[in-house]
Amino acid sequence: MSKDGSGFHGVGQILKDTLKHRRLDKRIQQELAAGSWADVVGAKAASASRPEMIRDGTLLVACKNASWAQELTLLKERIVQELNKRAGSKVITDVRFFGSGLPKAVQTPAGEEPEQPSPKEIHDVTLEAAELCTVEEAVKGIEDPKLADKVRGALTSRLKLEHWRRRRG
Repeated sequence: MSKDGSGFHGVGQILKDTLKHRRLDKRIQQELAAGSWADVVGAKAASASRPEMIRDGTLLVACKNASWAQELTLLKERIVQELNKRAGSKVITDVRFFGSGLPKAVQTPAGEEPEQPSPKEIHDVTLEAAELCTVEEAVKGIEDPKLADKVRGALTSRLKLEHWRRRRG
């Protein structure tokens, strides 16, 4: 029964219930937290760091160099608190920084679309075992096989696109 007694639920509530039932709500909250990275750390730190992935509640962040990784490590507790605040619950338990460098942003002339990979280029990208496990973890609670395949495909494509972009610099 809805709150207003009509028996009808709003689309937002239905979506929320479906995501929770399929155990995707936490994953989405984690992505929301990671998506607020620049707002949480500020423009200067955001230009020297980038969230790469979330594994078991730990946000892995690539940094321009070891100095930035150390600097952000000192702020880790505050960063975790603020990310969780923005996500609406405690979905990030830790942040790990690594100073492996950042690929250069793709520069395109004004008005042009950035270069996109061909389907073959995406197909040829090989994901690491840990990334494949993360995808499977995200879909394991989805009972509908067709929906699970679509979500698996979307997550895999996203990860492959990220790899392709990093290689291209």
